[in-house]
Amino acid sequence: MTDTTKLAERIEALEGERDAWRDTAKQLANRLEHILPMLGPKAREVERMWSSKGIKFMHVDYGPDGAKTSGEDRAQLHLDIADALESAEPITNIDAHIDTLRAQEAHNG
Repeated sequence: MTDTTKLAERIEALEGERDAWRDTAKQLANRLEHILPMLGPKAREVERMWSSKGIKFMHVDYGPDGAKTSGEDRAQLHLDIADALESAEPITNIDAHIDTLRAQEAHNG
């Protein structure tokens, strides 16, 4: 078998893999198109937020009882996290920040 023949076979195999991945992507896109309208209002809001930020993949662990929560409860967690991140203030000096928190705690009892 010549190097050209081996290369041609490899190209053919890779083209087959590419076609399989394209089919998978089309199937997932189609499924998503049909699932999105079934989502509740909070889940749709999360989807809009992720789309606007260009988020393509999200790995999340909802903990050991995560399967017991509804999709809307999970969506609310994402909305709460996004709100917290938007309102968060950067900490430039951690030691001063800790001192401030301790002073507030002492004042509040």
